[in-house]
Amino acid sequence: MKTPNHKRRTVLILIITWLLIGGYPANQAMAYGPQSRRGDVAGSASITITRIPNLGGNVVVHVYVDGALFAIFGYGHTFAGSLPLGRHVLSVHAAPDASWFTWWKTTLDVRSGESYNFTAMADDSGNLILKRG
Repeated sequence: MKTPNHKRRTVLILIITWLLIGGYPANQAMAYGPQSRRGDVAGSASITITRIPNLGGNVVVHVYVDGALFAIFGYGHTFAGSLPLGRHVLSVHAAPDASWFTWWKTTLDVRSGESYNFTAMADDSGNLILKRG
């Protein structure tokens, strides 16, 4: 027979696990806030990615550039940073929702001084995409 202390311990372990694996790193990544800047360098271009609210409150957007993690942001946040010049592959993935399993990718030719604006949203098929514009 399980005691009330056993149940409390189990709940406490689950909360700590969630904080360590899911919640805390995502919140730390989102702490960059709405106007984050990464690597503003001469010979680069600016990129802004806005996340629309109807993706869901628990969906965290992960943006990759050339296969490397570039940005993580959640509900109500916008990422702003810079990209080096040249051709890059942008891909996006949402976590932790398993229904967003499809990775969306596009190629972007980055030119000096340009500004690239994207919106993280669902397409007609329900897949997470970055819509340019």
